[in-house]
Amino acid sequence: MDSEIDADKRWYELGPATSLVKLEGLAFREYQFNITKSILQGKNTLVVLPTGLGKTLIGIFAIADALYKGKKAMFLAPTKPLCEQHHNTLLGLLRLEPNEILLLTGAVGKKKRMMLENEARVIVATPQTIANDLKHALLSLDDFGIIVFDECHRAVGKYAYTYIANEAEQKGVQIVGLTASPGGKPEKIKELIDTLKIENIEVRISTDEDVVQYVMPKYLHVIYVEKSERIRLITSYLRPLIEESLESLNKMELIGFKKFEHIPKGKLIELGNEISKITATNYRFGAMYSYIKLLNLLHMYDLVETEGLYAFSSYIESLARREKKSRAILSLLNNKNIIIAKQISDEGIRLGYEHPKVEALLGILAEYKDKSIIVFAQYRSSIKMLVEQLSNHGYNARPFVGKK
Repeated sequence: MDSEIDADKRWYELGPATSLVKLEGLAFREYQFNITKSILQGKNTLVVLPTGLGKTLIGIFAIADALYKGKKAMFLAPTKPLCEQHHNTLLGLLRLEPNEILLLTGAVGKKKRMMLENEARVIVATPQTIANDLKHALLSLDDFGIIVFDECHRAVGKYAYTYIANEAEQKGVQIVGLTASPGGKPEKIKELIDTLKIENIEVRISTDEDVVQYVMPKYLHVIYVEKSERIRLITSYLRPLIEESLESLNKMELIGFKKFEHIPKGKLIELGNEISKITATNYRFGAMYSYIKLLNLLHMYDLVETEGLYAFSSYIESLARREKKSRAILSLLNNKNIIIAKQISDEGIRLGYEHPKVEALLGILAEYKDKSIIVFAQYRSSIKMLVEQLSNHGYNARPFVGKK
C-alpha cells in the first residue's frame, strides 16, 4: 500500500495539471513520467513505444496539461472502435463531467455537432470526421491547445491526419503523435516527422532501463508442419496460371522476376502504380488484365498454403459474389484449373480435412485446457474455420474481430 501512495506522489511532480487526472490506484511508471515531462515542454512530440506499455496514459497527461491552461484538447484515432475505447479511458481517468468529453461521429447532424463541439472540452474522433468539419467551417481549432494523434504512423500522403496537422500548425496547436511502429524505412519516418511538424522524439524499446521491468517475457516456439497432399495438388493447378500471368508481364518488360516466389509484395504494389500511369490505353488494359490475374492467383496460392482449404474456397466464392467483375476475374472464375482446384478444396472440407497446422494447434491447446487462450489468425475466414474446428473438439471458442 505504501508503494502505491509513493507512486501517486511522484505523479504530482508533473505539475498542478495532474489534479485533473484520477491518480488513485494508478501505478507509477518512470518511462511514462519521463516522456510526459518531455511533452510538457510544449514541443510537437513523436512518442514511439511498444504496444501495451501505456501510450494512451501519456496522451491523457498531456491533455490534462492543456485543459489546466484553459485550452481544449482533441484525441484522434483511425477507427470508430478505437475512438470508443479511448473515449471510455478518458471518461475513467479525467476529472471532467461526461458531457465535457465528446465522442464525435459523422452520424450526428451538423447543427447538433457544432453545439456539442462547442460545449466539449475534449473531443475524441476519427480524423476523417474532424477534417470534414474543419473544411466546412463547422469546427475551429482556435481554442485548442493540443491534438493527440494515435496510430500516427498513418500521417502520410493524403490521409486526413496530414490535413489536420497542417491546420494545427497554423493555429499553434501542439501535436503529440503516438505509435508503436513509425515505419521501417528512413524516408517513411522522415515523411512522418515532416507531416506532424515534429520537434521532439521520445523513443523507448522493451530493453530500455526505465521500461524493461514492465515488459512480460515472451517465448517464441516455431512449429513447422508439412503441407498435405491435397494442398500440394491444389497448388499444382494454380502454379501454371501464375507462371502464365507472370510471363505475360515479363514480355511487356514490366516486371523482372522469372519465379513468382521471389517477388516482394512491395514490388507488386509498385507495379500496379506503374501500370496505372501507362498512357497507351490498349497497352495499359492488357498489362492491368495480367496484373489483376497475377495478384488474385498469388493470393489464392498464399491462402491455400498458409491458411488452408476453407480460406481458399471462401475467397473464390467471394469473387463470384461480386456484383461487378472485371474481365480478369471472370477469366479466373471460368478457368478449368481454378474450377478443379476449388472442387478438390470443397471435397476436402466435406471430408473434414484442413490445413495440417490446425492439428498442430489442437495439440498445443491440449496442454492448456484449464487456461484462457488467445489464438491469432490473419483472415476472418480462418477465424471462422478455427472457431468451428475448436468447438467440434470441445473448446468454448469465440471469434473476436473488429468491425469492417
